[in-house]
Amino acid sequence: MMIVGCIPRECADSFIEKLVSRYRSKIYEYNTLIKSYGVKLKPVHIVVSKNRKYVYLGRYWYRVAYQKGKIKWIYLGRFKPYKDMPDPPINPLDIIVLREECSDMTCIEIPDYLSKSSEILFYMLTLIAELSKMVD
Repeated sequence: MMIVGCIPRECADSFIEKLVSRYRSKIYEYNTLIKSYGVKLKPVHIVVSKNRKYVYLGRYWYRVAYQKGKIKWIYLGRFKPYKDMPDPPINPLDIIVLREECSDMTCIEIPDYLSKSSEILFYMLTLIAELSKMVD
């Protein structure tokens, strides 16, 4: 794992919220790109069970159908339905690790193989810089 940077612990929630927001917008862009396939990567899927709430981001594929003026999401699975489709954006929550470095700092780590992705590194560093300014 490669440490991208560290932020004050009180900013960790804001960091996650910003990552999720950016990822959702990437999914919307991706769904526009794959519109001709007639499928969508559902941006957010929420399940409430036994007083627990589970939120899944960009994990499930659906076909959208309309019945009697209502939208119906037809589940297709967890994997890309057509091999020739472009790959979906990487879910940042699947690849980052937040580690408490000391009592007041949280460090953000990414796998070594992603350290060569300039887009991911740039975005992570931009978020860290924004959050650092919030504390100053």
